[in-house]
Amino acid sequence: MLIVNNLVGFGVGGADGGYSIPVSGSFNGSVNAILGITSPSSTHTVSCWVKPATVGDTNRFPWSFDLGAGAVGLATRTSTSYAAIYDGSSYNDSNDAISNTSNWYHLCWIATAGSADLFINGTEEISNISLNSIAGATAFSVGDFSNGSNGWSGLIADFVYLDGTAEPVASFYNSGALDPTGLSFGTNGFWCQDLDVGTDISGNGNDLTPDAGITTSADTPTA
Repeated sequence: MLIVNNLVGFGVGGADGGYSIPVSGSFNGSVNAILGITSPSSTHTVSCWVKPATVGDTNRFPWSFDLGAGAVGLATRTSTSYAAIYDGSSYNDSNDAISNTSNWYHLCWIATAGSADLFINGTEEISNISLNSIAGATAFSVGDFSNGSNGWSGLIADFVYLDGTAEPVASFYNSGALDPTGLSFGTNGFWCQDLDVGTDISGNGNDLTPDAGITTSADTPTA
């Protein structure tokens, strides 16, 4: 276990909550997994684990709501690698970085009526950021910004999107990974462990369509 800018990052074999994540998806910076969505709620939760392959080279998006001409989503920033909420117009930086390529980080974005908070490894790092409306979003993208640029380079694991529910971070993280079974996923929501395949295991049937360049890795936060 390593402290990085006041954050605890877990490497392979790091702490978990008794729940096993079987695989992760490996992204090369130019691929994504897409789900078409309709009228997503301004109240929602996004939870996932990330492990960067590169840091500080460009603004990189582990995920975003696709608004056509733009997006709302989560980014790690150029130079600093700070995690940031992109509200649709500007970046709202945290003071902590996703900056160690050996470590896994848990990211949880919780939005209530269009105002978002961001938790990193269970700690609230950004709060009350007003988002541009996502009501017209037509897709949810795992792995990049809406125009296919600024893609995530690294691993993403145990991806959960709850549409219509602001779920506490404690449902996903307690010094490690927790099982999201039984949560309310909503109309557009999904739970995907194998992003190379895109299968939604929430029971909603909201399977993602992955690019061919996404591969499966045995490196996970609970391995």
